[in-house]
Amino acid sequence: MCKGLHEPGGPYRCSDDMQVNYDRALTTLRSRSEQKGEAAQRLSALTELIAARPDAGGTALQSDQRLARLRLSQAEAAEAAAWKSLAHASRERDATPRGLAQLALLLGDARDRGDGDLSISVRARVDQALARMDDEARVRQGRRREGARAPKPFVHEIVPRGTVTPSPFDDLARRDGVAVIAKVYYSKGPGARQVRVFRFVAAEPKPRMVEFTIDDPAPTAASILAERARQAAAHGASTAQPGTPLTQDRRRALKAHEHLVRLFGESGANEYVAAARSTSPDADSARVRR
Repeated sequence: MCKGLHEPGGPYRCSDDMQVNYDRALTTLRSRSEQKGEAAQRLSALTELIAARPDAGGTALQSDQRLARLRLSQAEAAEAAAWKSLAHASRERDATPRGLAQLALLLGDARDRGDGDLSISVRARVDQALARMDDEARVRQGRRREGARAPKPFVHEIVPRGTVTPSPFDDLARRDGVAVIAKVYYSKGPGARQVRVFRFVAAEPKPRMVEFTIDDPAPTAASILAERARQAAAHGASTAQPGTPLTQDRRRALKAHEHLVRLFGESGANEYVAAARSTSPDADSARVRR
């Protein structure tokens, strides 16, 4: 639930509400643009008609032309206001977990295509969103400490998609529309992160998401997926028979497999586990804590 600046637990913007606001602003902009186009066509038609009739001076046509110019001016102003509202809604959406993940996905795609201009533009939006989310987290933390502005409890980051040395998981993350954002808890060590892994599916209105903690000072989306898959593969989470002892390692494997299924479905999870088995015989070195 979204919370205002002066509400308990605020300021906080929820992803769902900010997406609704963005969609509403986009719909309004499209409507205003259509209205401007219609007004421009009306003015153009009248202008051509008057030009074809030199004796039309002082007639109702010229009155209609003046009215058409006024309507076009009003439509242009309305469209400009709609663009401004959309830009505001976009910034509000960017500074939410889902919005930040969408930016991470867009940034990864731009870099894969070598689109430097788009990468710079998206990176600027990312930096603005991160700064805002971090500052608001600090405000919320300060209020829990009797109103004082406390040190930042964590900082947000987007996790890069792949590594310098490609692996099958780089291709899988790219193919499946995976984006990862994280909260970095420096007070708990350089690698302590709470990550949210999003998978964006075109046919679904909301992305799929799982959340867990890792201990990795330089994670990538590919490495995080690889560790989840290795955890599941290490103790046969998808193949063990009923009655298998539920050890701590077994619980971790089951949780990792559950995360993969929530993101990719049963067959997709099995594909990730198979990739882990083919690339890492020693799966006991998994870094994911839970």
